[in-house]
Amino acid sequence: MNMLQGLANGLQSSLLGIGAYGILLSFAIIFIESIIPCMPLGLFITGIFYSYGNMYGFLICWIATILGCTASYYLFNRVLSGFLDKVLLSKLNKRTADKIDDIKSYIGNLSLSSLTLLVACPFTPAFVVNIAAGLTNVDDKKFILSMIIGKPFMIYFYGMIGTSLVDSFSNPYVFIKIGIMLLIAYGLSKLCDRLVKA
Repeated sequence: MNMLQGLANGLQSSLLGIGAYGILLSFAIIFIESIIPCMPLGLFITGIFYSYGNMYGFLICWIATILGCTASYYLFNRVLSGFLDKVLLSKLNKRTADKIDDIKSYIGNLSLSSLTLLVACPFTPAFVVNIAAGLTNVDDKKFILSMIIGKPFMIYFYGMIGTSLVDSFSNPYVFIKIGIMLLIAYGLSKLCDRLVKA
């Protein structure tokens, strides 16, 4: 925890030290991390919250995450989907290709509430959800709506709690908060499901 705090403080000093460019850099970091999972998202969100406060930090992270995840979804859905199908599925035997098609169909048919729960959980790797949703032709409206509803809870977790995965396992109170946040996200997504179907 002390290490995370120290890194977040260092990030805060760096972001505030470059003035208005710090906001652009913060946005870019979260956007890129949503597409290329090569950076510690929790650390950056915590540092951005320290730097710009709860409200502005949340808005920067939320907008950047939604745009980054949506860009990743469209990259795999519109650009790479056909190419990967041709390259990968053409080299597999029929039985394996059929199994992959079944998995894609299952993921593609996830309800809005199920997809939102995946997105809202802080420990779900966002890039996996983006890629899976893109390759399985999940409806883009459903995907974006699940991001809008689910991402605030993930961002809140990292920004307000600011703990690492290891620290979370040693603190049961963190899991209670996660459970409550997931229930709220699930309830909102169920309500949206009904509104969309109405």
